[in-house]
Amino acid sequence: MKIVTLSKDDVLVIRFSYDPATVAQVRCLPPGRRWVPELKAWTCPLSLDALAKLRGWGFELAPPVLLAQDRLVGKEWTPPETPITSDDIPGLRGKLYPFQEAGVGFLEARNGRGLIADEMGLGKTIQALAWLQLHRQTALPAVVVCPASLKGNWEREAR
Repeated sequence: MKIVTLSKDDVLVIRFSYDPATVAQVRCLPPGRRWVPELKAWTCPLSLDALAKLRGWGFELAPPVLLAQDRLVGKEWTPPETPITSDDIPGLRGKLYPFQEAGVGFLEARNGRGLIADEMGLGKTIQALAWLQLHRQTALPAVVVCPASLKGNWEREAR
């Protein structure tokens, strides 16, 4: 198993079963790489160069590492080729605004794993409910984490 994870302070944590050839490869990483006995792992500053080398050597990059890589590249989300419209969501009452449809498309492109960070009052609740309605058979029941003062709002909008 050769895996790369990310520490809280955006440092790559490199773990693998001992192999002299792999140790020699890791020693070729950019300056700043080091063995950390407490972790029983190598660490290395996050960089595109280090990630490219590790991937080329067959290391698996954990999802947080992939997100950090996207951040380094400046990769931004692009809408799916076939956008989601209100008409595509059976059982949804009302009509979504175009930016809300884009938010549902954003969630759809990431299998529901995303953060909608629109300003207050722009319809984050309805976007989340619309995605849940699209995936009613597989995504429900769902847990909503919100302030107690918003529980009634969620209940009203869900109905």
